[in-house]
Amino acid sequence: MIPRKNRERHKEQLGTLIDRVKTTPRQPGVEEIRIPSERSFRERARLAREGIEIGRRIRDALLRPASGKVGDATA
Repeated sequence: MIPRKNRERHKEQLGTLIDRVKTTPRQPGVEEIRIPSERSFRERARLAREGIEIGRRIRDALLRPASGKVGDATA
């Protein structure tokens, strides 16, 4: 863990490093340089905005009142 007094400095250094990596000349056919987890963060944000499509049976099961019995999937 980074000591509290060094966190801001670390964030600045990390931001600088990421900027350097992302502005590195790309090989032919490479559209974008991504850092680890960047794609999943974007996907999570998109799903939060647009929602997640689920099937009707799943939706109906989620909206059905619970029976109160553990393990009872027929309620």
